[in-house]
Amino acid sequence: MQTPRSSNEPHRQQRGMMDGMPAEDLRPLTDDDMPALSELLTALHPEQQQTAASLKNRQALLSSLSEHHAWTLGWHGNSLVGAVEAAGDHNHIGSGLFFLNVRVHPAWQDDEDELAGQLFQRGVETLRPLLPTGLRTRVHQHWPELAFYQNHGFDELERSWHSTLDLSTFDPSAFAARTQRARATIQLATLRELGWTG
Repeated sequence: MQTPRSSNEPHRQQRGMMDGMPAEDLRPLTDDDMPALSELLTALHPEQQQTAASLKNRQALLSSLSEHHAWTLGWHGNSLVGAVEAAGDHNHIGSGLFFLNVRVHPAWQDDEDELAGQLFQRGVETLRPLLPTGLRTRVHQHWPELAFYQNHGFDELERSWHSTLDLSTFDPSAFAARTQRARATIQLATLRELGWTG
């Protein structure tokens, strides 16, 4: 949870010269927009580098699962200043649950959340024909998006922690005995090896 800001503290972000100039050009993502989207997401969260290739791979994955997936981008002239992602929850296919992820360039974030609100509403509109039963999102507790989601009725459902395995220093031999014990009682096989053809 974020601590309340005192009245004497400066605003988190200001639009500066763009104040009063909301992005009215909201349109669906195209393949040509991938580089701009990756730049936006990386600028917003440098600790989670995004590439055009990784974004395309995510789209391909959700498409292979027959899950809804759509980006709406907010443009100011030729500059991408925000985006909203609406995607089916592939962990609960057919549940009516969808992810709605709003991202706004740091220079366009303000206390009124004007652009974020526009993107959120557009995302909801794209999902309405699919009759969603609930909306989800993922956010780090230090991200500026947290306050926006809380103000729009989102509640915390669960917490998770990242765990990264450095394969350059990992020594699998340290787990050899455990692996042998596991193989004595557990069968490890691919779906194809088990006869699944779907």
